[in-house]
Amino acid sequence: MTINRAERRAANKLNRQRLPKELTELPRHQWPAVRTSVPHIAVYVSREYLVQIFDEGKGIKRITVNRVDMKGKTWNDGITWDELQRIKAEVGYGAEWAVEVFPADDQVVNVSSMRHLWVLPEPPAFAWQKQTSQMEAHGNG
Repeated sequence: MTINRAERRAANKLNRQRLPKELTELPRHQWPAVRTSVPHIAVYVSREYLVQIFDEGKGIKRITVNRVDMKGKTWNDGITWDELQRIKAEVGYGAEWAVEVFPADDQVVNVSSMRHLWVLPEPPAFAWQKQTSQMEAHGNG
């Protein structure tokens, strides 16, 4: 199905009017269909974002985020790091570590403007962490 610019603008306006301002968890019967064997845990929606959470196994969760407005044939792009960090907290993973993956060139799959965060069961060994005191910052803690 192809929609023209006027139809896309009308659909985007309707989304802004009917969707909640804040991320709100959807009941299971309203979850979007997905083509994956990875089970959903939860789905959230707001006037700006659709957030789907999947159980990847071994304590890893995947948070998939896209905007709800369209640009051409795909979701509007441009989700910032700050927005992803805020969304991660709003859907209950603010205290957890997450990573975004950039694959090898020959493994890139980019079919839509979606961002994916993998919530990890423990902090990754390579992660930078804040120092809790000046003494610890100088190796005296």
